Amino acid sequence: MLRGVLNSWQVSTIMQMQSGWQPSVTLGTFDVDGDGTFVYRLPGTSVGSFGNGLNAADIRRLVDQYNASVPAAANVALRDIPRGLQRDAAGAALPYVVLPDKFASGDSFLTHDLRVTRTISINEKVRFLLIGEGFNIFNIANLTGFSGTLNAYGRPATTGGTPTLPASGLTFGQPTGRFSPVFGSGGPRAFQLAARLSF
Repeated sequence: MLRGVLNSWQVSTIMQMQSGWQPSVTLGTFDVDGDGTFVYRLPGTSVGSFGNGLNAADIRRLVDQYNASVPAAANVALRDIPRGLQRDAAGAALPYVVLPDKFASGDSFLTHDLRVTRTISINEKVRFLLIGEGFNIFNIANLTGFSGTLNAYGRPATTGGTPTLPASGLTFGQPTGRFSPVFGSGGPRAFQLAARLSF
């Protein structure tokens, strides 16, 4: 009897792992070299370097260096910024960067799916299967939507005024969603039960 209870069980699992996104850190669409290419990466970074050689502390240090040496101070009005190093080749004023308190390059993807099947033999040709499945059984968040574009202070109307934070908030390095927010692998924890009659 004990053998009959313990036999005919099947357990299977799938585990998926993927490292986090490694974005380029950009300041927006500025042509600093006058070559017609409107992509301006944070000085000291390269393509896909955040999370791949550079961590959050490195980005803070590079932003501090950039703010201290490249753009006009945050409280300088746009009309008072002279042409030259503080503007790009098209005349757009380079931004004074503001960082959120916490930010990340991205989130790794990790999910464990489990399936348990119990087979009940009714006779030689007829079998009844009870199936239970769990997706992302540890309910790992798997966050997505991280932005690699830095945010900048809004400049005051007159020099010496108070700069403002972006109206849309600080989005650099912030997650905006979860992977596949529908039923299935990688999304929020989910379970399903099924029964199958085979003959």
